[in-house]
Amino acid sequence: MRRKGKVLGSMFPLMGSASATDPPGDILNPAQGRIALSGQHINMDGFVDRSGERRLDSIPGELPYPEDQEVPVEDDRRREDEWFRENEKQLLEAARVARERRERERAEREAASELKRLRELHYMKCPKCGHDLKEEDLGGVKVDRCTHCEGVFFDAGELDQVFAKRAEERRGFFRRLAGL
Repeated sequence: MRRKGKVLGSMFPLMGSASATDPPGDILNPAQGRIALSGQHINMDGFVDRSGERRLDSIPGELPYPEDQEVPVEDDRRREDEWFRENEKQLLEAARVARERRERERAEREAASELKRLRELHYMKCPKCGHDLKEEDLGGVKVDRCTHCEGVFFDAGELDQVFAKRAEERRGFFRRLAGL
């Protein structure tokens, strides 16, 4: 099947079918020969802005056939298929990258909120019985003591502070620790 002039082909399936004898206005809109498309109008001759002025510079590329020459419909569909073959991979890749980025951000947010929840749940809790810990000063070293099981727990570096003291001070520290 061949038609004169520009071919709409299957790119605009909602506009109806056309034959070589149909004028362009019958394909799109019998009254105006164009349809509204996000603030602009499109017709068989290119883009028409709201003032009715044709803007052929908006159409990407040049037609390989002059307007008075017959255009094979199969050629137009072949070009459409080539465009999809070339661009579909890029479109799918861009969608995949965006989806992976959103998934990565979501996973990071969930991990951060889970860490925060666990930290709030276990902060100053006894590792042995799970009751509250109370911080006490013992000879210049802060230790954590359980309010239930009376266990004494050292944070990182606190036991090193105890061993860094002189021997007399260490004995006094452990006596105070036992007497708490």
